[in-house]
Amino acid sequence: QAGELELKASLLAASLRLNSPSMQAQLVAVIPDINIWGDIGISTRQFLTELDVQIETGPSPFGDDYPIGNKIAALGIETDAATTLFLDSDILCLAPLDAANMHTEGLLAKPADFDTFGGTTDQWQLAYAAFDLELPTWQVSSTVGCEPMLPYFNAGVIAVKNGAHFSECWLETARVIDELSGIECKRPWLD
Repeated sequence: QAGELELKASLLAASLRLNSPSMQAQLVAVIPDINIWGDIGISTRQFLTELDVQIETGPSPFGDDYPIGNKIAALGIETDAATTLFLDSDILCLAPLDAANMHTEGLLAKPADFDTFGGTTDQWQLAYAAFDLELPTWQVSSTVGCEPMLPYFNAGVIAVKNGAHFSECWLETARVIDELSGIECKRPWLD
């Protein structure tokens, strides 16, 4: 998005190129609907181009009602990569990335730093039941708070085998959950 996030995205791209110069990665910056969020500046566009970053536009599936929902559509941008790694704009790469550690046949995701959603068991059961699924019996630990929680992940750091397919399923799932009346505080945690 225009403004602060375009600066953060520029730093992310530069840090990826600096710390992993030998990695053959197709970097893509996805700009959400410019009619809602504004276009990035000319100098930002030039900087990203110099870093060999492909610039694409993507839809804003939730409009201006849910700005961070843009990441769901961004993951669906077509690339030639076997694995798509999505990183939020506010991330900085401080060490080399090992492409072998990102290979997946499905999904790699990092547990959330904290249990920020904090939904009740009843709310989680309602979400799972909407997809005819049982509530998981296993838990993960939040990576900063070390809290045990139901599988709840940081949507800003994920790798998938097929970004376009995963994006489509993720968006459909988010829309179903968004319509459920028994789940509170879905936003900003819907993604």
